Amino acid sequence: MSKKQLIVDIDRESVRFTRLDGITVEQQFHFDFKDKTDFGYKNQLDVFLGKTDFRSLEWDEYSLSWFSEKSTLLPFSIFNETDFVKVFELAYGKSVDENHIDFNRIPEYSCTNIYEIPLWVKSFFVMRFPRMIMQHEGSHAIRGLISGAGFKMNLLISIHENHFLILATHQNELKYYNTFEYETAEDIVYHAAHVIQQNNWQSEKGKLRFVPGLIKSKEKADKAKELLQKLPPFQNLKIEESQNLLSQFQILCV
Repeated sequence: MSKKQLIVDIDRESVRFTRLDGITVEQQFHFDFKDKTDFGYKNQLDVFLGKTDFRSLEWDEYSLSWFSEKSTLLPFSIFNETDFVKVFELAYGKSVDENHIDFNRIPEYSCTNIYEIPLWVKSFFVMRFPRMIMQHEGSHAIRGLISGAGFKMNLLISIHENHFLILATHQNELKYYNTFEYETAEDIVYHAAHVIQQNNWQSEKGKLRFVPGLIKSKEKADKAKELLQKLPPFQNLKIEESQNLLSQFQILCV
């Protein structure tokens, strides 16, 4: 019998709730946040849950994927000997309250993802779904890519409203992980091409998976995909768009 899993994909702009039956999407609801204050986020989420039966349904698993552009990886060997808050501050300064800094261990890659997650996210979902497993989107992406990477080059681009996450695996190893701010589709293509050129992968065959994520409009995403399909650095890659890829990667975290 397949498992019923409640999956939440969320950032500061939007949220998507998915009811997964095994690997099949049964229901999906997506809305954009209007009031972007701590109280506003919680209120809008409460109103949404009041319109659904998600809290009363029986679930086998609960998981949440949070995206923040502030995310950095650290090998276990270093993480175990240091203060993860200090590591985060070294990368991003002291602009984030240390209570908003958390981490996920990723045994598949022997590393830890240190990232920012506001307290309103944790307090809201833990109170309503106590068994909810919360991780950064990058942690899910790494785990998902590594689990089925193989030796060919695999590139994943997850686009959000103002930032995007890009990571790459090759020969069963994570070779690249970063987030960037962007304004146009050309910005996304530029950074993707740079990853390929930096690693001399121009002649490599592989796959590029393109995830529109939680963006309000797909215009930039569609334009970026169109450019990727035409430009020389990407000619050897099979380009696929998958709206639910990162949601399906959450199956691996529970």
